[in-house]
Amino acid sequence: MGQKLSLKKFGDLIDTSIAVDQRTTIEFEKEEISQIAYDSRDIIPSDGACLFFAIRGHSTDGHKFIDDVFRKNKRAIIISENDIKKNYERSIRVKNINVAMASVAKNFFDQPDEQLKIVAITGTNGKTTSAYLCRAMLNKISKTGMISTIEYDTGQKKVDATNTTPMPIDLFSMLYACSDELHQLFVPGRFCAFKDVMIDSSGAFVGILLYHLITSRWKRKPRS
Repeated sequence: MGQKLSLKKFGDLIDTSIAVDQRTTIEFEKEEISQIAYDSRDIIPSDGACLFFAIRGHSTDGHKFIDDVFRKNKRAIIISENDIKKNYERSIRVKNINVAMASVAKNFFDQPDEQLKIVAITGTNGKTTSAYLCRAMLNKISKTGMISTIEYDTGQKKVDATNTTPMPIDLFSMLYACSDELHQLFVPGRFCAFKDVMIDSSGAFVGILLYHLITSRWKRKPRS
């Protein structure tokens, strides 16, 4: 990666409207943030504060590791959908933690999606195949990467994909790495998986089956 990320002011990272009580964000406005994380194991010693997103997942609950977070970073700020202010003074309750994490991650990593030409491919069948074919063709013209269910290619390196859909922090971290190396990036995946991740992209639909057209029709909101 080229330029190193600088410390960010908390007030520049978060949209106060995502907080249940916007007044809880005021005390942290001038705090300098050096890292953001949703996994306590990723937190490293640093000069600034850490923003930790306590997420209740399928297999574990991030709230169980808050004490570990504070052991690693005494100035940590906890973001949660739960009201944990009584036990953890340095915390903010948000309406939707995925939206909050996506918004903060985009700002923390300097809006990397705006530096790339991103094509999001969705549909029933053929998403990854289409992305591989398009990447191969465009690589003949300029450097092109891909974030898929099989591999993450940021231009610097290729690694096996660990999740079907990367978490917002991981996604924007990869986009930040890509912005130094690539001109285009393909993101095949189910469109709904990225509904909370606000990226600037073009779109392509492949292999749309009748099932999706029917279910889409039934789920459409009635006209007012």
